[in-house]
Amino acid sequence: MSQKVKKTFEIAPVSFYNIHYLLTMKSGLFLILFFFLVAAMPSCKKETSSGNNGGLIQLVSVKIGNSTLDIGSTIKDVPNDQPIQLSFSSPVDTASIKKAITLQITGGITVGYSGAFTNNLNSVILTTANDLQYLTDYTLSISSALRGINNETFPGVEFRFTTVAGTMVIDSISLNGMAMTVIPLQNVSPESINIRITFSQALDPATYKSSFSFTGPPLSYSLSNDGKRVLASGTTTAKGLSKYILSVSSLLPICILQNNYALKFSFVSLLSIKEIHPFFRSGWIISLT
Repeated sequence: MSQKVKKTFEIAPVSFYNIHYLLTMKSGLFLILFFFLVAAMPSCKKETSSGNNGGLIQLVSVKIGNSTLDIGSTIKDVPNDQPIQLSFSSPVDTASIKKAITLQITGGITVGYSGAFTNNLNSVILTTANDLQYLTDYTLSISSALRGINNETFPGVEFRFTTVAGTMVIDSISLNGMAMTVIPLQNVSPESINIRITFSQALDPATYKSSFSFTGPPLSYSLSNDGKRVLASGTTTAKGLSKYILSVSSLLPICILQNNYALKFSFVSLLSIKEIHPFFRSGWIISLT
């Protein structure tokens, strides 16, 4: 009996040791595997991040003709008939351009444009459908929606500029159908004054009247639909044998006035039939026999 108990006593410690040993080995392997996975996770995350976000894309320059725009100031005398050229440090995502870039008259209307890409997508050229307005403030905005081709991000930026003053030419001027190429024009009927002036550029309908002055009776002004032709008509009969002067201001809004005519147009009126004899002024009719 005691021998049997002794065998049982000797076997039990061996079984417990084996189980403990196996558990210890498995735990060690599990810990090694766990630490290996943890160490590998950052490198996997870094690899994924570099695939989706390559950092920042930088704007190198913005040019319109010979003018270079600057973030901190409003650039003056920018040409109104040149494309906008943007240069970046790396290729841009072409699909993000329309969402990210807007051109507006400052505080006003959005200007449409078409985009083209050069220099391996590092450069963007924006061309507006029509020339920009003369002597007008514009804002060019590039938002954070812009992306690089490798999903680089852009912080967003805004530029302000003012276009040049235009050069306006008087193409023609006539008085009662007679070209005013000789100044002063002689023997003009005082009964009817109709002055027609044609300009090379459209005038501002809201302000153009302030640019004209006339030394004779009041004139009524109207502007053609295209804004280039002004008709000035007398509202009353002018006085005969008098010299009248129509002046066009060189400070005509928006444009600098240049012309092959003088800035002052003068003419001398004839005596009206009612000014020739007092009987005619009173409406009498004289028959000569």
